[in-house]
Order: sequence, then C-alpha cells, then structure tokens
Amino acid sequence: FGLARSRAATEAVFLLLNWAFKHGYRRVVWQADAHHAASCNAAERHGFVLEGISRQHRVIDKRTPIRDPHLPFSRDTAWYSMLDREWWLIHHALYE
Repeated sequence: FGLARSRAATEAVFLLLNWAFKHGYRRVVWQADAHHAASCNAAERHGFVLEGISRQHRVIDKRTPIRDPHLPFSRDTAWYSMLDREWWLIHHALYE
C-alpha cells in the first residue's frame, strides 16, 4: 500500500494523536499483529511504547494453525500505548 512509511502516513498519525490529546484523551492504544514487524516498527517510530503481547488474542483465518490442527487459527497481538504526558514531550520536541 502506498502510504506505508510515507510523509502522509506520518502526518496522519501525528494529526490523529494531536486531536486525541487536545480533546482530553489520556492514552492512545495501537494494536498490531505481533508477527508483523512493519506494524510494530511503525508504532515504535511514532513514539508508542510496547506494553506487552496477548497470545492467541484473535481468531483469524489467514495463518497456519498452531501445532494442533484442531485449534482455531489465531494471531498474537502486540499492544502499544502513548500517554498524554509522552505526547506533549514529542509534540514539544517537534515544534519548539
């Protein structure tokens, strides 16, 4: 997809974060497939902090079953977050 790692994508994330924190949100969460490195790298590049991995968090139909063929297809989810105080430090560094 053409937006990946583009200025437009970076600006879109910046604008969404700026809007959320200006309107009183205290934290924003980014969920990514834990095995999709590009998504995890994007979260970290934008300043999100890894909180942890939820194993077999979602049932999906695109992945090879985990060992036992009777188990459903599943994905591990990486949870990232950004707090309001972290955002204002990032915002200040970019614009001051």
